[in-house]
Amino acid sequence: MEIHFSDHSLFKIGQRKIPLSLVRQTVLSPDIRRQGHSPPYEEWYRRFGVRYLNVVVVQESRCIVVITAHWIKKLPV
Repeated sequence: MEIHFSDHSLFKIGQRKIPLSLVRQTVLSPDIRRQGHSPPYEEWYRRFGVRYLNVVVVQESRCIVVITAHWIKKLPV
C-alpha cells in the first residue's frame, strides 16, 4: 500500500523534526489503531523508547494519506 503525505503533514513533521522513516514504520506496523476525533480520520500509535509517535491518517482505496504526526508521552484513555 502506498503512503502519501499531505502538505500539512510534511510541514509539521519537518517542524517537529520527526524522521520520515519513523512515520513510515508507524503507518506500516502500528502498535495501536484508534478511531480519530471525526471520521474518516484514524490515529495510529507506535512506541519508540519511552514515547509514542501518533500519526493521524485517512485510508483511501489505494493509499494511506498521512495528515499529521506528533510525539506523545502517554496513550490517551
